[in-house]
Amino acid sequence: MDIDRNSAEEKYRWDLNAIYKSENDYKKDLDKVIKEINSIKEYEKLNINDSKNLYMITKNIEETYRLFIKLYIYKYLKYNENISDSKSIKELDVLNNIEVDFLKATSFYDPTVLKLKYSDIEKMYIDNPKLKEYELYFKRLFRFKKYSLSKNEEKLISNLTKAFSDNETIFNTITDSELSFGNVHDEDGNLVTLTPQKYRKYLESSNRNVRKEAFETFYKSFEQYKSTYAYLLLGHVKKNSTISKLKGYKSAL
Repeated sequence: MDIDRNSAEEKYRWDLNAIYKSENDYKKDLDKVIKEINSIKEYEKLNINDSKNLYMITKNIEETYRLFIKLYIYKYLKYNENISDSKSIKELDVLNNIEVDFLKATSFYDPTVLKLKYSDIEKMYIDNPKLKEYELYFKRLFRFKKYSLSKNEEKLISNLTKAFSDNETIFNTITDSELSFGNVHDEDGNLVTLTPQKYRKYLESSNRNVRKEAFETFYKSFEQYKSTYAYLLLGHVKKNSTISKLKGYKSAL
């Protein structure tokens, strides 16, 4: 028997209070992230050759992004409680815009650090041992140094981030809230409405006929939008290809 979230017992629903107990708590962290992003914009003026400055900047960027991820997960889970809720869609869009602001504000960081030699970073470990917390990050950053762009070029790509993500957003919107997947029979022979969430459930059924009908019905539904999905995939491939060429990679793989 299929039940929706509202009719499910409380013990079977995820508890988002573990992330934020109230919308006020969420709003406080949202305001904090916006404030920190504005502060990060000023870090570009600081001398990154100073180990204390480099540690402070790196730490604050990391902590701000971690807090942003917490905000995003909370609202993404809220959205998944009711994917047709326009309020949740708008709130996610607000967070997507904030992420673009974060990427723009931090676009100076990698190119500025990469003006140094890694041996300079190693000397800073000695001067400020706390900086060694980020040793793995710095090693990975310098590993791809030849693919790094200038500050202005990185900022330009950051400005295009939201536009680059539109293909995925359109795909998810059509699939999750607009596409009709028809009806299938469950394990008890009842005719039920198929959704992406129920599809995963029926695909794990011990009844082969249930699995077969769910699989064939689910993917047959995509045929009515096959041209749209093809262009969305093409746009995604072109995006990856363009960025790889800009950064000097041999391919987008």
